[in-house]
Formats: sequence, structure tokens, C-alpha cells
Amino acid sequence: MKKMPQLIVMTLVCFIVFYFPVSATGQEIKDCRSNMKHLIRQSPNIVVAEVIKVYDAPGSWSSSSIFNYQKVLYKAGKSIKGASVPETLLVHHAVIENSPLVDRTDGRLSPNLFVEGSRFILFLIPNKHPENPNNTKVKDYLVTDSDCGVVKYRDEVLDVIYELISSGNL
Repeated sequence: MKKMPQLIVMTLVCFIVFYFPVSATGQEIKDCRSNMKHLIRQSPNIVVAEVIKVYDAPGSWSSSSIFNYQKVLYKAGKSIKGASVPETLLVHHAVIENSPLVDRTDGRLSPNLFVEGSRFILFLIPNKHPENPNNTKVKDYLVTDSDCGVVKYRDEVLDVIYELISSGNL
């Protein structure tokens, strides 16, 4: 069997990784392929992280004028982009109705996705208004995009991100 050229393989990987849903509910998600370059440019930090704790939900959806966030505590793993981050990250996720990461009926993150031990690739920006600015062991971040700023960890996704970063064509 002949080897497929690298471009075809990367195209197939991108299609598989970004077209099929990441949610356990099986709901179709937005195609994140077009956002990936923008997310890499916009995010000072991209890390692989594991869920330690999911905090209480805000109970309502974000609106056009008020963002409701649900906090998740993560154990930081591999840093993909940016300076190294503390071992523990407190990440504020905007709870936006119809986002692929939220529950379909309640104003909260999907309890099927955000469970202790789940691993994600996070596209992060530092929170300009941290809850405890003097805490050097836990750093506050915001997810840069409510649809695509959190991706369920898969080696294929990581490969695509590294490929995009190394290409310099962002």
C-alpha cells in the first residue's frame, strides 16, 4: 500500500478532528477549523490540562451584556504555547447557550464533558480581574472562545496545533 502524501494526511486529520463533535451528547458543534489559526494567534497560553474540580454553575446563560462564568480548576500539563503556567489553573468558562461545551437545558458546562480527570487543550488569556491576585500557586484565566477555546484532548488535535504554530502562517 502506498503512503499518502503528508498534505492529504493532514487534511484528513483536520477533517476528523474538527468536524466531528467533541461533546458526549452527540450534538453537532461548529466547525473549529476556521477559528484555529485565530485562536492560536489570540491566545498567549495554550496548554493541555486535566480537570480537578468543576465549581457550581451560574444557573443562567450569558447574555449580550452580561457574561456568566463557570469556574473549573485544572492541573496544568504540557504547555504548547506561551510561558510556563503554574501547576494549578482556575479557568473561567463563559456559559453561552448552544455552545458545544454546555448542558443543553441548564445554564452550566456539560456535566458529561467536564468531569474530574477529563483532559482538554485550553486556549487561554490571563484574567485581568483575578479572584486572588496574590496567589502565586493558582493563576486565573479566561477561555478565549466559548465554542472552540476548549478542545477535548486528542493527539491528532495537538499535532494540528503544532503544525500550525511551526508553519508560521498564522
